[in-house]
Amino acid sequence: MRRSLTTISMDSVSTGGRIFGLIFFTIFGGFALVFMGVGAFITWESAKPSFWTEVPCEFETLEVTREAKHKRKDPYSITAKYSYEFRGNTFVSEKIGPNTKRYDDIAEANRVVEAYRTNAICRVNPNDPKEAVLQAGSWTPAIFMIFPIPFLAIGVFGIIGVLKKGRGKAAPRTESATGKNSKSGGCALIGFGSIFFLAGLGFLFFFVKPVIQAVTSSDWKETPCVIQMSEVRSQRGSDSTTYSVAVEYSYTVKGKEYRSSRYRFMKISSSGRSGKREIVKGLPAGKETVCYVDPDDPTEAVLNRKLGWDTLFAGIPLIFVVIGGGIIYTGIRGGIKSTGGPASARTPAAPRGISFHRETQAAPMSAASGSVELKSQSRIGKAIVIFCIAAFWNGITSIFVVQVVKAWQRDRGSWFETLFMVPFVLIGLGLFIAFIYNILTIFNPRAKLTLTRSQLAPGETVGIKWVISGSVNRLQSLEIVLEGIEEATYRRGTRTHTDSHTFASIPVYTSNTTPRTGEGNVSFQVPDGAMHTFTGCSNRIHWQIQVKGDIPFWPDLGDTYDVEMLPQAVSLHS
Repeated sequence: MRRSLTTISMDSVSTGGRIFGLIFFTIFGGFALVFMGVGAFITWESAKPSFWTEVPCEFETLEVTREAKHKRKDPYSITAKYSYEFRGNTFVSEKIGPNTKRYDDIAEANRVVEAYRTNAICRVNPNDPKEAVLQAGSWTPAIFMIFPIPFLAIGVFGIIGVLKKGRGKAAPRTESATGKNSKSGGCALIGFGSIFFLAGLGFLFFFVKPVIQAVTSSDWKETPCVIQMSEVRSQRGSDSTTYSVAVEYSYTVKGKEYRSSRYRFMKISSSGRSGKREIVKGLPAGKETVCYVDPDDPTEAVLNRKLGWDTLFAGIPLIFVVIGGGIIYTGIRGGIKSTGGPASARTPAAPRGISFHRETQAAPMSAASGSVELKSQSRIGKAIVIFCIAAFWNGITSIFVVQVVKAWQRDRGSWFETLFMVPFVLIGLGLFIAFIYNILTIFNPRAKLTLTRSQLAPGETVGIKWVISGSVNRLQSLEIVLEGIEEATYRRGTRTHTDSHTFASIPVYTSNTTPRTGEGNVSFQVPDGAMHTFTGCSNRIHWQIQVKGDIPFWPDLGDTYDVEMLPQAVSLHS
């Protein structure tokens, strides 16, 4: 049997692959949707007092309280008891807001108390007048619903892509299709990089703000103050304990007493208990010392306005910003490259200095005779690589997830930290699913290929024989494709990047029915003008044979075998 072939695309996706793809993208997008739902619920719970009725209230008690011994990272809270009238009835409430908010700075808590006392307004649920709060509704949690959106988009567009490919038919490959794929890949990179960039930028703000305060505090007024309490506060982690200085002091500005609990602008808990103990030892209760007070806002004060080594922690979110920005830049450059220009117009692209014209090729060569058995790329090796990546990513992520879970178990959970971890957990989930997928492929039928020639050459006829071991009856289709792939390596600044695309996809054998036996053979002709195998300093052309098979409700068969393509033989006759 002989087939004369042209360079066409075989992009149709088998049933098994579509089913797995639908399951994968449904789960991936589903988790993102769940997190968005949780975010929407939290947002609504926080914002619904905005729609309640505002009425005057009278306070029986309104004060800041502190837990003994600073057992919490945020030991301060506001307690209140107030009465209000609604529709002719008098009610009493002790609720501050939809959720109990705690503070690590007594000055901040005092500012909130002062605002409540000045306004003397509470918000009453018109459907249940017994329910009232002091805190106004906030839509701030809605910001964190942005993080799952790229993952939801990946799930939705992944499902659409699988369904579209399932209905697609083989069509001639053109470079515009490759450019379209490159453009889609660029958009995906931009979306993925935006997650890191925005997350890093958000966390960077919490480090930059104290630095700005420290720099601008040079004109803060030196003010006498009295230490009310001081101690070393410890925070237990999963495998270590960190320490920080906890201090509270009072000072007077224009006859009014204020309190603050800020020792330095940068609030970092770190190892090294002895250093903190020495600081606390020098700040005993009752000691008179000086603090620095913001002349424009007397509630803002600090004991030590110097920047310490802990400022270097600002480099952590900066790393995320740089990585995210680099990914976004790569995606934008890739999108620009795919829209036009020489890089997107060649088919196939030749390495620099290499021409497709036959008269410029090497001396006449023909494929060496003699059959050769091809070796496929290791399935186990691929699974191991993905496992290492997944283990590394999830190992680091789990450290922070454990801390978040323990915080919720101790009733100290933060929705900000929880929602911030969402994209990292989703990425880890995707890597885990990819690992499971590759483990399942190990148990697929395995094809042994034998070529009648050890090397391929343009214009020559080659015979191929296959023997499939394993459960052949699981295959609903079988497809063998010869592919040519170009890789180009180049530098962008200090980084090295490698782009690759398939410039030729040549069908060798196609069967849409279950193979009767696990054996078969066919002859095919390599097209004239096929680009030869080439390996240069920054360019590479290589060829491979792919064996694809549709397995229902299971990862599809997809093994790859490398082959060598010789240069086109030069004609010596005009």
